[in-house]
Amino acid sequence: GFQALVNSGLLPFGKLGSVTLEDPTLFRNDINRHVSQMVTTRVSSVDSPWLRGMHPGELHAIAVSHGEGKFVVSESLARQLFANGQVAFRYADPKTGAATMEAPFNPNGSCYAIEGIIRSATNRIFSRTSPAKKFSRCSATQSSISEKNSIRL
Repeated sequence: GFQALVNSGLLPFGKLGSVTLEDPTLFRNDINRHVSQMVTTRVSSVDSPWLRGMHPGELHAIAVSHGEGKFVVSESLARQLFANGQVAFRYADPKTGAATMEAPFNPNGSCYAIEGIIRSATNRIFSRTSPAKKFSRCSATQSSISEKNSIRL
């Protein structure tokens, strides 16, 4: 599902087969094993008809189960996704509601706490809630990007 769409190039821009080294990918979880647990996600964008009725900042408890669930993306592309309203959901601390890189709230170490994205042009939403190209670490500055491309996580 989600992993195949990302690795084929269909997500986030709908370019089947035109994958570059700068495109996002899914990588093995930071703990190097399968994760199956409940997490909290925060609505980041509602720029899709599928998200009608949701509101930015709203929290949802969901089940995750995957071994390669870490969404890895460069800082420049992450900025573009946030600016375009394509980041639909982020992993969040259930007590504060803040997006977080910290385990166990972000169980796989997804860059910029991204849990689900929206494909440009179609407004279809895709979420990870299950073959790496080149990344194993996120950018050191990942805390600097928020839903509206400001300088906070």
